[in-house]
Amino acid sequence: MSIINEGKESIIRRRKLLKREEREERQEREEREQREREEREEREERRETEEKEEGREEEGRSDFYTCDRRA
Repeated sequence: MSIINEGKESIIRRRKLLKREEREERQEREEREQREREEREEREERRETEEKEEGREEEGRSDFYTCDRRA
């Protein structure tokens, strides 16, 4: 095998390795971004649920105080 062919094969192997590494990094980044999106959505849902529960508690308190005044 000539030195030129060995050099070409070496370059090809390096390119393939780089492409594989780039693909793996892109996949890891996409997975991380997906996890972050899901975590944000979960936090938003929890916040909305907590706000609704607080709203119900406030309504219950106002009803309680309204009942006291009527009595």
